[in-house]
Amino acid sequence: MKAIEFAEKVYERHVPVSNRWVESIHYDSPCAYMDLGSTIDTFRPHPNPLDFWAILRIIMPKTAATEKGGEAFSDALLTLLSGGSGLDDDVEEVLANHLQNLEMLSAILPLTAFRQEELKSFKIQITFDTAGYRDDPAGFSDLTVDVVRDWSNILAAVKELEKKWKEAGVLKRAEKDKEEDDRIEKTRGQAAEHRTRQHRMANAEREYVAMRGRGEHKEAEEFIARARENDWYTDENPRPDPDDEIFEQTEPFQRKVKAKHKRMKIRLIGKGKGKHVASSYKKKPSYKRSKSAPPLGEKLNN
Repeated sequence: MKAIEFAEKVYERHVPVSNRWVESIHYDSPCAYMDLGSTIDTFRPHPNPLDFWAILRIIMPKTAATEKGGEAFSDALLTLLSGGSGLDDDVEEVLANHLQNLEMLSAILPLTAFRQEELKSFKIQITFDTAGYRDDPAGFSDLTVDVVRDWSNILAAVKELEKKWKEAGVLKRAEKDKEEDDRIEKTRGQAAEHRTRQHRMANAEREYVAMRGRGEHKEAEEFIARARENDWYTDENPRPDPDDEIFEQTEPFQRKVKAKHKRMKIRLIGKGKGKHVASSYKKKPSYKRSKSAPPLGEKLNN
C-alpha cells in the first residue's frame, strides 16, 4: 500500500485537479482529462490480480469541428473497416512522436456524436497499454509514475493533434491562428529568399575573382556590375521563369505526399505485438523520411 500512497502523492502533485477525470463533472466540459484508476479498496485486501487502467479523454465542443470534420468523424468506422488512413492514424502518429514512457493501446473516435443533436461536445478516448506492468499495487504505482513523467508530453501531443486537424480542415481555425500562420509563412518565404540571394551573391563574387585571376579585369567589372543590377542573377545562374516547368517540388501533390509519409511509415513498420513494435527491431524505428537521391550531376549535402 505504501507504493500506492507514494504514486498517488506524485500524481496529485503533477496532474492538476482540473485535468483529473470525474464522469459526473467533466462529461461535456472541453479539456484533456486523465482517467487513472484501479480496483483496489483501501479498506479491504487488494484482489489478486489487481486491475488498473490509464485512459486519456479529450473533449472538444462540436462547434470547433468543421462540416468536413463532422463527416470525417462520422465516417471513421467505415474508414477503419476499409483499412484506409483516417483520424485514428493521426492520433497514433502524434502520440508515438511524443510519448516516452507510456504506449497507446487503442483510440476510440466519436462515431455517433455528430448524429446526436442533443450532444454539445464530442470525445476522443485513448487507452494506454498496461500489459507490461505487474498486476499488483507495485505495478499500478509504476504506471502512475509513467503517467506523471509523460503528462507534459501528453498535453503537447493534444496541442499538436489540434493543430494538425486545423491544418487538415477537420477543426475550425481561429482568425488569430490564420493571421499567425500567414505571418510565419511570410517570414519563412523572406528567409528562404534571403538565403538564395546570399547564395547567388557568393557565386557571382567567386566568378568575379576567377575572372580577375585570369586577367579579364574589364570583363570582371562589367560582370559584377550586371550581377548587382540584376539582383545577383547571372547568365550562369539566370532568374527562373515562372511560366517554365516547375523547378521546385513544392506543388500541392508533393506537399500532400510529404505530409502523409510518416503516417504511412507508421502503418508499415510501426505496428505489431513485439516489444519494440516491429519484430526484428531492437529499438523503436524512426518514422522520419530518409534522404532522397540527389538529381543527376548534383552531390548530396550531409
